[in-house]
Amino acid sequence: MEFIRATISAVKLRAVALVLLAFVASHSVQAATFTVTNTHDALSDTWGDTTDSGSLRYAMIQANAGTDPTNEIKFQDGLFGTINLSAPLPPIFNNLTIDGTGATVTID
Repeated sequence: MEFIRATISAVKLRAVALVLLAFVASHSVQAATFTVTNTHDALSDTWGDTTDSGSLRYAMIQANAGTDPTNEIKFQDGLFGTINLSAPLPPIFNNLTIDGTGATVTID
């Protein structure tokens, strides 16, 4: 009988360990870099969202969706031109680094 109790306790302990491991893995946060590859600013709805995955607006929306304080928006090297804003850019809700090194872009 003691063997059965010990086995059940070991199984319970393993189950708890697996649940904790799954919880930690699902809540791990990774920094992300979002790259601006064009100067477009097309809105897809009245709330200022966009589906243009290479735009500054899209990168800002994606960075806001994450929780890691080290997210970064980087402008593609050699990107040149003016981003004519269709609407105000979204507010930034998380810590965010914006790196324009290697690009010559004006936001108007």
